Amino acid sequence: MLKKGVVLFSEMKISSLLESNKRILLPDGVYREKLDIVEDNLTLEGNATIVFDDHHGLERNGMVFSTRHSATVTVRGKNFKARGITFKNDFDFMRFAAYSRNYPDARIGTQAVALMLEKGSDNAIFENCSFLGFQDTLYVDSGTSYFKDCHIEGNVDFIFGAGNAIFDSCDIEITDSFEDAFVAAPSTFIGSQGFKFINCKISSPLKKSYFLARPWHPSGDENRCGEVVFENCTFDEYLEKAIFTDMNSRTIEGKERIWTFAESRFSVR
Repeated sequence: MLKKGVVLFSEMKISSLLESNKRILLPDGVYREKLDIVEDNLTLEGNATIVFDDHHGLERNGMVFSTRHSATVTVRGKNFKARGITFKNDFDFMRFAAYSRNYPDARIGTQAVALMLEKGSDNAIFENCSFLGFQDTLYVDSGTSYFKDCHIEGNVDFIFGAGNAIFDSCDIEITDSFEDAFVAAPSTFIGSQGFKFINCKISSPLKKSYFLARPWHPSGDENRCGEVVFENCTFDEYLEKAIFTDMNSRTIEGKERIWTFAESRFSVR
């Protein structure tokens, strides 16, 4: 027990929670730790929050974390399902972002992932789940996934990656930020499908302006052509008139390039 209302998932007797077909009913509560899910066909249910505060650039045990290392929960198994779970990264974005603005040489990374779908993940399904964070909240980087009636919060590229995902009737909310927000940053491979938002509501309660998407090319990868489709979605008045915007990246050799949304597969229907 860490503190009142907070327990460690790994300290629980998982066998006592595990029912047939690898279904885990998680007791109500807040679980402060990182999970790496490698099992296939696992289902996680319950009114529970799994939270941690790792972030890009963090140094621990001689290792400097990348964005993917920051994830509170990483899924590598096939056919993972979650119902009612809140995945959260509570890294103090606003405090560290303010520090970085005042001390640009500090190089503090503000990317902090709540959930990552990593290599090996496929056919993942999330129903009535919440994904809470600021920058890079939901890293959908592998396989296919389906999000139904979910709540997703963030500010900078907070739904991103190379995976093929459908977001159905989800509530997507812009959190606090110092500058414009960006909802999606797909890094879809050429010839693959990216993100599709259907019947979703996108809003900015704190009245921060935002773009729907910008194209991410990790390390300047030319084999990417981001795809994102917003179909029958609703937006509030804080959506920028341009709707989409460009994004720059740097190759391993250090060459800078701007990737335009016009050369990507972005649309609103």
